Amino acid sequence: WDSLPIPTTAMTATIATPPHSMRIERIDKRRTMVVRVTLHRIPPQHISYSVKADRFQLDTLGHSKKFRLDTEYPKGVNVVEGEYDATLEYGVLTIRLPIMGEGVRPVVVRELKPKLAVEPVKPLKPKKQSKKVFADLDSSLAILDRVASQHESEIEEKLRKDAEKQKALEIKELARKAKQDKHDKLKELVKSEMKTKVAKRKSDEVATRVHDKKKHRKTVK
Repeated sequence: WDSLPIPTTAMTATIATPPHSMRIERIDKRRTMVVRVTLHRIPPQHISYSVKADRFQLDTLGHSKKFRLDTEYPKGVNVVEGEYDATLEYGVLTIRLPIMGEGVRPVVVRELKPKLAVEPVKPLKPKKQSKKVFADLDSSLAILDRVASQHESEIEEKLRKDAEKQKALEIKELARKAKQDKHDKLKELVKSEMKTKVAKRKSDEVATRVHDKKKHRKTVK
């Protein structure tokens, strides 16, 4: 497997197949198999994958969200094992795999050795590639492109909705904090006014007592 090692943890969750897509694109004038796998909120150190000539394998068994993917490429398509590029952006792992021989296995041309005779035997001409093979391959690639495009649209729509939901939660949280701050300020204001009133009432009571004492002294005299 061609990524960081997976920590050994107990498998306590159900293993599922992650949303993914395969699409053939032309990158730098070369046909490339592009594999996209949706792995939201899974750090790269918990993602392990393997690139084979005829299949792609991935798992996240070292994370609480456990996924496993083992899928073959379209019929007749092989990739170069040691030559690929991988990126993880916004929870989507994208791996670009150059296709071996433009997606079609090369035809092996064999020549017969000349026998011991007066006239040497001419080597056989290489057979032409069957048109049916190309037709089947083109048909498979077209179907794959349609399915991949539809799946990518679904993934993009889900990402957009998740972003909108997150934004709404942030706005709601800001409104809640603003309301709480306003409530706290009003509470402090009420407390301050109550303290001022109590202090004034005590001051008035003391002034009244002093006035009564002075009045009583004058009466006694």
